[in-house]
Amino acid sequence: MNRNELLTELDKRGVKLWVENDQLSIEAPKGVLTKELLDSLAKHKLEIIRLLRLTDTNATSLPIIKPDPSRRYEPFPLTDIQQAYWVGRSGIFELGNVAINGYIEFEASNLDLSRLTYAWQKLIERHDMLRAIVLPTGEQQILEKVPCYEISILDLRGLERKEVDAQLEAIREKLSHQVLPSQQWPLFDIRATYLDKGHVRLHISIDLLMMDAASARILYQEWNKLYQNPELLLPPLELSFRDYVINKKVLEDPDLVKRSQDYWFSRLDTLPPAPELPL
Repeated sequence: MNRNELLTELDKRGVKLWVENDQLSIEAPKGVLTKELLDSLAKHKLEIIRLLRLTDTNATSLPIIKPDPSRRYEPFPLTDIQQAYWVGRSGIFELGNVAINGYIEFEASNLDLSRLTYAWQKLIERHDMLRAIVLPTGEQQILEKVPCYEISILDLRGLERKEVDAQLEAIREKLSHQVLPSQQWPLFDIRATYLDKGHVRLHISIDLLMMDAASARILYQEWNKLYQNPELLLPPLELSFRDYVINKKVLEDPDLVKRSQDYWFSRLDTLPPAPELPL
């Protein structure tokens, strides 16, 4: 159980946490603290103490985001970093017109592409941000329904090695540098190339406007699990990215924000200057 899951579970069980004399103090109803919870508390003790000191409050009053599925498909704001990515790809800056694009290749033997496509479709249905677009207004939106996604297939079996290499390089060059239209679904591009000896090369381009690197790792792990076991039922996701973004501004502690701002503003004169880019 990670730290956030632990704090949420403790809050549900009426457990109170605070720091006293540099020690983590706990008040809990009788029989509530199981061995699993105690082990998790011991594991995350230092992290929780730092968090309590930072917020100057107790863990049970830390903001907990509540899902709002009734507004799931309504437009919502971009985060600061999404806004930067979106503006940067627009071409209005001299060094712009570039997408934050993650490209990766896998090669496997005797890959079942129908099974792989089915697993990816389940991920599209599971993860809202795989159905996300950015509207011309600068807001993002989760599409309730999208067409079934088909992995594009290219057959290079039986061709000369030189021609195969040239076509593989052309795919890599195109997918690793493409700028997908952010107002259109999908913001990913998956292709497969049949090679000799039963090999299949997967080309996967994902626009990181809709996810970060850590999310992509989770995505690949779940894709592999669903490919290995198509009947697998993954744990349901109760919270959406929209819930997080909408609640983030509302739940920010103004005192904590001001403290952070004062800290960084006080350091402005000591920070190094911007790098000199080769223009």
